[in-house]
Formats: sequence, C-alpha cells, structure tokens
Amino acid sequence: MSEQIGELKSNVSGGTGPVNIRSTPSTKASVKVTRPLGTRVKVLEKTTAEGRTWYKVSYGTQTADVGWVREDVIKILPIQNPTENDTRLYFETDKRQVRVYESGANVLMNVYNKQTQKTEISGVSTTKLPRDPKSSTEAYLATKDGRTYQASFIRRGATQLKITSSDNAQNIEPPETGFGAKGTEYQQQIA
Repeated sequence: MSEQIGELKSNVSGGTGPVNIRSTPSTKASVKVTRPLGTRVKVLEKTTAEGRTWYKVSYGTQTADVGWVREDVIKILPIQNPTENDTRLYFETDKRQVRVYESGANVLMNVYNKQTQKTEISGVSTTKLPRDPKSSTEAYLATKDGRTYQASFIRRGATQLKITSSDNAQNIEPPETGFGAKGTEYQQQIA
C-alpha cells in the first residue's frame, strides 16, 4: 500500500557516484540529471530493456522530475506500512485499501487500488473533519492530483470511501462501502 522507494548506489565496488538518471530506459539515452549515491527516489514502474531491468523514478517535486535508472544502480527498499498502533483507520472496499495513520505529528493517508495494483496516494497529508452532529459522520480528507479522498465513519462501525474532484466536489466514482475495518479511532467508534 505504501509507495516503493529506491536508494541510488554505485555499480562499482567502492564507487563514489554520482548516478545518471536517463530520459528513457537505455544506456544510449540522454542523461537528464545526476544524483549522489544514497539519494532516495520514488519508484514509479519497471520495464526490461537492453536485457536488464530499468526503473522509472521520480527524483524531485516537479512533474518533469522523472527518469530511468538501471537495476544495478538502485537498491529497492522494503515497503514499510505504518504500525497497527499508528493506524487510526484501515479498511478495504471492493476496489481499494485505505489507511489513515499518524507519522510523528502528522496524520497521513494511503490509498491502494487493488484492481490496478497501484498506489493512488501514499503519505498524503490528511485533515480530520469535525463530527457532523446530524449524521454522526466523522471523516478524513486528503487531496492529490485534482482528487479529494474522503475516508469516513458512517454511523456506528460503518466506513466509506468517496473520491471527488478537488475543483467542484463532484463524485469521480460512486462512494465505496468499507469492510474489514480496524484501527485506534475505529475501535473508539464502535466502543
């Protein structure tokens, strides 16, 4: 459910870097940028080219900060999900897995799409909305790439995920009912 992270490394014993990040998965492709050894990058996808595995990585904050590195210059780090104690709310729908969790002083949200097998959002800053007295609904909101994800407690013990447009709050997909819920705040809801 969390995003995959890689760490750039040398492909030569005792090498000091830097690592080339290329425009396409080929040693003949132009070098977009170089980064020092130990730089962490977000892994977006992988492919095979020139008889080797290549990883498409995001190395910065801008949309264009994307390029390719070969398997021998990146160490793929194990995915670390938040602990059960840090998880405020976790539930699944038919299409997705949703986790709201604490990381230090921040509350974050992950949403994993089970159908596409891709993380839609990971570690996105989340806001807790006040309880709606009319419906007893309590919700968390996270926004990324023009979408707002709302993970809600609906009545006693029920959960729901809504994905709406950040511009006009119109549903992008029908709301999804949750199952298999757990987490520290979920336990408080059903107590």
